[in-house]
Amino acid sequence: MQQSVILILFVIGFSCTKDNPEVSNDVPYIRGWKIKTTDFNIDVHSTSLLFVSPSKGYITGYNGAIFFTSDSGNTWQSQNSGTTLHLNSIYFLNENTGFISGRGMSGCLDPDCDKGSIFLKTSDGGNHWNKMFYDSLVYLQSMQFRDENNGIALIEYFQRPNAKNIFLVKTSDGGSTWSKTGINVMQSSSNEIINSQNVYYLIGSDRNLLKSTDYGQTWQSLNTPVTASNYIFGMYFINKDIGFISDNLKRYKTVNGGSTWQTIDTQPAWFNDVHFYSEKEGFAFTSVFAYEGGDFPAFKGTYIYTTGDGGITWSCSDLYKQFYIGAANYPTQDIGFSLAGTVFYKIVKNQVGLN
Repeated sequence: MQQSVILILFVIGFSCTKDNPEVSNDVPYIRGWKIKTTDFNIDVHSTSLLFVSPSKGYITGYNGAIFFTSDSGNTWQSQNSGTTLHLNSIYFLNENTGFISGRGMSGCLDPDCDKGSIFLKTSDGGNHWNKMFYDSLVYLQSMQFRDENNGIALIEYFQRPNAKNIFLVKTSDGGSTWSKTGINVMQSSSNEIINSQNVYYLIGSDRNLLKSTDYGQTWQSLNTPVTASNYIFGMYFINKDIGFISDNLKRYKTVNGGSTWQTIDTQPAWFNDVHFYSEKEGFAFTSVFAYEGGDFPAFKGTYIYTTGDGGITWSCSDLYKQFYIGAANYPTQDIGFSLAGTVFYKIVKNQVGLN
C-alpha cells in the first residue's frame, strides 16, 4: 500500500494536451475509471486515511478520533481510542494488527497531556487499542512493520523551537521502544518510507536514494541524477523496480530499482498524487492554488493527468474548478479512496463493481 508525496502548485507555466476537452469542469473524469463522490457527514478533522482491503478502512483525526468502515466507506463507525490527543499516522500489518501514532500535547485537559507522544496498537481490527507514550515530544510517521514486533519509522524531534530533526528508527518489541539506525535521511516532514512489494525506498540526505530489500535492516545508497544545487523533491514507485523521482524541475524514471535513471522532459515536474494500474497505464492529480490577497492561497481547481506509456508522456484534462482530491489511498491496483474535507471519493476501474 503506497502513499504519495504531496505538491501544491502555485504557478501554472505549462501547456497540456487535453485528455477529454468536452468534459464539464464540474465532473471529474478519467478514461476507463469511475470517480464516485459521496457526502462525508462525520464531524472529524481528519489526518490520515488507510484502507487495508477494498472494504475495510480507517480514518484518524484530531481529538483521538478513529473511524472504521467495513463497506467501502458507505458507513463509518467510531472506535474508542482511549485518548483525546491528536492522532496522525496509521499503519496496518493485516486486517487485525495495526498501529497509530500521534503528537504529544501540553496544556490541555486530557489526562494524557504532558506525557509525550502517543502510540496505539490493536490486534483485533481496532475493537480495542492499547496505548503507550514516549517521554520526549517526538512524532512517529511513515511506519512500516514486517511483523507484530519488528518495524521501522521516521521519527521527528523538536530540539528547539521551529527546528525539526528527522531520523530513521527501528523497533523489535512492537513499538514499546525505538532506536536510531544511523541512516541519514532528508530533513523534511514530507519525507516518507515507500514500501513497494516489500522493497523499501527512502530519500537520503545528499540527493541519494536509500533502498532496503530486508525490511529496513540494511540500506543501499543509490546515486541519482539530481544536481548539487537541488534535492529530491518527490518519489513514487509502480513496483519494486519501476519508479520516479523529481527535483521539482525534471522527472526521472528507473526500471531497475534505482540503479540507472532516465530523464523525462515533461511538465509539471511532479503531481499531488500518482497511481499506476499497470506498468504503462497511470493517472495523477495536480491541485492549483494562487495568492489573491490575504494570508493563504486560494484553491483554483485540479488537473487530472493520464499516461499510457509508463509515465514518459502525460495528457491533462481541463481544470476542474470544484474538484479537490486530497491524498488518495489504493488498497489494490484498481480501487482507490480519498477524503477531502466533507467529500469522500471512490476511484474505481470500470470493470470493478463497488457500491
